[in-house]
Amino acid sequence: MHTASAGGPFLPFFFRLCKLLKVPAKFVFVFDGPHRPPVKRGVLVNTTSLWYASSVRRNLGGNPFSYGHSYAPGEAEAEMAKLNCWGSMNAVCTKDADALVFGATTRGNTDNVKKLSAPDIAQKVGFTHSRLFLYALAAGGDYDSGISNCGCAGASELALSGVGDSLFRDIMATRSDEEREALLEGWRDHVYEGILNKTIRFGTRLNHNLLSDLQFTDFPPLEVVNNYANPATSATFPDYHPNTRNWRVGHEEPNPSAIIQFCRDRLGWKDSSALLKVLRDNLWEGLVLRMIYSVSIRTMP
Repeated sequence: MHTASAGGPFLPFFFRLCKLLKVPAKFVFVFDGPHRPPVKRGVLVNTTSLWYASSVRRNLGGNPFSYGHSYAPGEAEAEMAKLNCWGSMNAVCTKDADALVFGATTRGNTDNVKKLSAPDIAQKVGFTHSRLFLYALAAGGDYDSGISNCGCAGASELALSGVGDSLFRDIMATRSDEEREALLEGWRDHVYEGILNKTIRFGTRLNHNLLSDLQFTDFPPLEVVNNYANPATSATFPDYHPNTRNWRVGHEEPNPSAIIQFCRDRLGWKDSSALLKVLRDNLWEGLVLRMIYSVSIRTMP
């Protein structure tokens, strides 16, 4: 994906764009921005744009594919979650479950057309936003390893107990690090004493690991809490707020001539007969469907 050879990262991306043309929805691609957390999964984040990023963005909107695109100030998943909460996006399509922790109300996966909604998750398995928040902190993810040897089962047990519900509400109601650290310290003491006094009960393994982390590692760390509670989005960086007026089906149609030129220039497909076969097998169906969608939208009363 990072090679500058013919096709390079554009090849799988091209087929992905062709596939999405068949879906009656306006897809908007959101790119990570410079205000991301400096470390993810123990690795320093490289904030330098990839060599092909500008070309990818240029070929999403207008010509040739007419998809929307936007720049996030920080994590793309956090920005999409915020736009979803505002109603600017109907759903967030990503494989990263953190989108729900960031507050997205609907998450989809276009690979298997699987839709997850926050209300359904809360109703069916008991994971409200506050419990997803604590689950992410306990199980570990992009920003921290979580509770030692906790695992998904332990994180679920902790989150579903409701012990973090009030903490989440209080954290979201304040913004200063001093107040949040005081809230975390009070919560740690409450849970630690509750486990010792047996007023809060978990499985033996979770009890032991949680007690250890509360005593020696200050779980959960304030920095990680802040990464989930108030990530960099266009709510905190208004200059990044996208123009969403063009984000609707039928506003623009793909440009076949520009797509063909893209294939020749970026994918190195110079042979006309071979190119025609690729387009016939991958593009034409979606292109025709897009035209039908556009006409249908424009003629709706």
